[in-house]
Amino acid sequence: MNRIRAVVRPLSSSSSGLFQQRIYQPLARRTVVYLDGFENPGKLTVKSDAPDYVQRETLLNDSVEEAWKRLIGEHNQKFALPKELLTQVFTHKSYRHGILPYNDRLAYFGKTFFTAQVCMIGSSYPSNEPGSVAGRDVNALLSTTVQSLIKSRLAAFSVAKDADLLQIMLWQPSFINDPEKMSSPRATGLYEVGSHVLYASIGAVALHLGAAVAEQFVDNVILGGPHGIMTLTNNGRLLRYKDVQ
Repeated sequence: MNRIRAVVRPLSSSSSGLFQQRIYQPLARRTVVYLDGFENPGKLTVKSDAPDYVQRETLLNDSVEEAWKRLIGEHNQKFALPKELLTQVFTHKSYRHGILPYNDRLAYFGKTFFTAQVCMIGSSYPSNEPGSVAGRDVNALLSTTVQSLIKSRLAAFSVAKDADLLQIMLWQPSFINDPEKMSSPRATGLYEVGSHVLYASIGAVALHLGAAVAEQFVDNVILGGPHGIMTLTNNGRLLRYKDVQ
């Protein structure tokens, strides 16, 4: 126990030479320190796969604006976002232990905004039925279509995949021992990460360009764009649950 304390105590002190030279490196932050490092403090230095990081981040930097234009189609000027924000939209918190700006909160806000927008559209039709509210058909919110849009990630993942956004995302797949599941979008985490990127795009538009523009973004891109949910449904390209297992 004393040996462990002798090594752990310097790691918590910013004045320690060990902390400055070996632990506090950009590629080593928030990394697991294995117990065998206590036998030899030199093992505490983490060697990251830096060339792979550089290659992936370069690909995103070179391709993110093109990918965004591919998603939004003809609305290039209306939904334009800064490159730094687009990079964050495409970065998941699993990548490099979250040391880069990632899209978690953008996705949470975007998913909430998307749910509200779908509910507004679903209940916008006039109705004289007994269950209507202010002359609007709120029972439509219980339909299979609306419920699947607001509860499932499948539609969002379908849009991201159809727009070819998955190739440039920064993320870390889940570790899988079963070789048969290595190509499974759900097992590797690709299903969740891909839908995360799409929801984050909604959140980024809403926060950067405002709610009114974000409503148009949902209507004209996410739902009705060239890769939108309605377009994929009409063309038979919307994924099914068996496609992501």
